[in-house]
Amino acid sequence: SSADQGPRMIAVFATVRAKPGRRDELIEALRAGTVDDAAGEPGTIVHAMHANLREEDLLHYYELYESKEAFITHAKVAGPKLNAVAHLVVGPPELVQTSLVVATGLPTSP
Repeated sequence: SSADQGPRMIAVFATVRAKPGRRDELIEALRAGTVDDAAGEPGTIVHAMHANLREEDLLHYYELYESKEAFITHAKVAGPKLNAVAHLVVGPPELVQTSLVVATGLPTSP
């Protein structure tokens, strides 16, 4: 049963829309404010920012955490940093939380 597997890894897909013409500025602000900091957070396995190839104002994140608790810890730190770039974005980030089922190429597998 899933109860025997211990904590489930949490994967988060996030989308952030930059204001028109502000994507590069947003990338730099987010690189310094979220991606670099996430590298030192316990329980963060992957924290990657991606630029959409079809819609230049869209940025996507793929994030993988050892547990729900690790994600909650990250969210508490990232929240104020996202608020600090609110002038560069359209609306709040869209988040989809999932549990990792199977993967190839990640440093850790469930």
